[in-house]
Amino acid sequence: MKDYDSYLLVWYMIRDALLEEVEKSSLITIHMGKTIESYDDNTNESRIEVVIKDVDSNKTSILNGSLLIAADGGE
Repeated sequence: MKDYDSYLLVWYMIRDALLEEVEKSSLITIHMGKTIESYDDNTNESRIEVVIKDVDSNKTSILNGSLLIAADGGE
């Protein structure tokens, strides 16, 4: 797309670049291979509590944070 002064990137290149930048932050935790069992965004101080379950072990964990971004990574 040289004529338009822009770049054409394949989706996985953008995904990988974004993931690389996110992994540099100590404020962000990435959880893969998990499902969201429940969430409560009515907690104090504008925070969210999320119950996640590991796909392989079925073990649940509780996460607390100020923001939740969930993506289904499915095909």
